[in-house]
Amino acid sequence: DSEQYVEKLLDLFQRFSKLVTEAFNEDPRFLTARDKAYKEVVNDTQVFKLELPSKTKGIGNKTQPESKCPELLANYCDMLLRKTPLSKKLTADEIESKLKDVLLVLKYVSNKDVFMRYHKAHLTRRLILDTSADSEKEENMVEWLREVGMPADYVNKLARMFQDIKVSEDLNQQFKETIRTTTKSSVADNLNIKILNAGAWARGSDRVAVSLPMELEDFIPEVEDFYRKKHSGRKLQWHHHMSNGTITFSNNMGRFDLDVTTFQMAVMFAWNQRTHDKISFDNLRLATELPDPELRRTLW
Repeated sequence: DSEQYVEKLLDLFQRFSKLVTEAFNEDPRFLTARDKAYKEVVNDTQVFKLELPSKTKGIGNKTQPESKCPELLANYCDMLLRKTPLSKKLTADEIESKLKDVLLVLKYVSNKDVFMRYHKAHLTRRLILDTSADSEKEENMVEWLREVGMPADYVNKLARMFQDIKVSEDLNQQFKETIRTTTKSSVADNLNIKILNAGAWARGSDRVAVSLPMELEDFIPEVEDFYRKKHSGRKLQWHHHMSNGTITFSNNMGRFDLDVTTFQMAVMFAWNQRTHDKISFDNLRLATELPDPELRRTLW
């Protein structure tokens, strides 16, 4: 539980800081001892261990043990910055002070790259799925990471992600305006396409093939055509595994809105033509073109 873990770590730090202040009048030697001890606790692989692929090649060098602390800190930041029960019950000032606490612990973490890798993955999901609780806090966090000396190339990429989202919103608006003249405008108004720069987001390797529902498939050439007119020589790659949507359906029980991933949408649309039929797993695989493990995960 990342929330409990971080709270305990902070409690530990505050307890010993208080001891050094009150009993030893902030003697520098005791402050140094506190810092060394805290660094050991934070980077200890005995408590929570993370296996990272080793950089050195060769037999026996497959993974290197690393403290799980940076990952748990990133998870905790995600809970504070995303729309979660935790972020909803806290005020803006409380969230800010908790984020500052995380930065305090982060100073003692040896492998800061691990924190940045997880933080970036969480931020990517929040920005693409629009689940951030407060966009201003998100941008502040990037500046605070810069101030506490996080690796500059990571921080710059995070800042570029925000710029990309803003540019993408403008493109989205322009696309909707061009399509309003056609018969597809009703679906287009509900579409939100994010066109992002691969250099900053770097999610090039993990695309998954899927056969989209007809209503969405029709827009792909339209978007590509629109984008080509704006920027010649650039190529669009579609990452459907990062997208989601809302399906509205009605039956004799009433009308329902379902928030689903695009993969789940592809599976459900397989029943659109044959509402009361049973469809075998193999036929679903043919209809959706999803790879076996991905289809199993989606159905599950």
